[in-house]
Amino acid sequence: SPRFNWRKPKTRRSSVRKHTFLQNAGVRHTIDYRTEDFETEIARITNGRGVDLILDAVGGDSFAKGYRSLAPLGRLVMFGLSSASSGEKRQFLKVLKAFLSLPKFKPLALLDENKGVFGLNLGHLWSEIPRLRSIGLELIDLYQAGKIKPHIAKTFALADAGEAHRYIQERKNTGKVLLTV
Repeated sequence: SPRFNWRKPKTRRSSVRKHTFLQNAGVRHTIDYRTEDFETEIARITNGRGVDLILDAVGGDSFAKGYRSLAPLGRLVMFGLSSASSGEKRQFLKVLKAFLSLPKFKPLALLDENKGVFGLNLGHLWSEIPRLRSIGLELIDLYQAGKIKPHIAKTFALADAGEAHRYIQERKNTGKVLLTV
């Protein structure tokens, strides 16, 4: 029916490919958040201690699960809310569910649990250009020294930016997607 955005269910093939890539890069434990409860798996892998750092671009209840998965002095860095969108059409109920499931962090609980929460939106850092420039130059130095090696998943011509965005949105990339001029 044209009223519904029917999508073929995601296959595990993409996750398996990404996990293999990560393991070949030296990652010891991979968790498929679509088929496994990452909070339970982190507790199992760390014997209940938790982890020092969670980088979360998913959002929604994932923020709360990530926070609960932190070890003492651990940090949760929230930099996205992909749980609010999927597919090419806006889905109001999905957006609403993602926003309603966002946790409410309490300052006294943060103090008591010795955990930290940090939000990051590069799009709102225009007033910090000098700081970002120095960080960028540091990253370039590390790259030139061979200390960091970003993996380029795929390149697209600038004219194909929509296709590049769709490639990322469909979670096909393992690594960075570049637009070329």
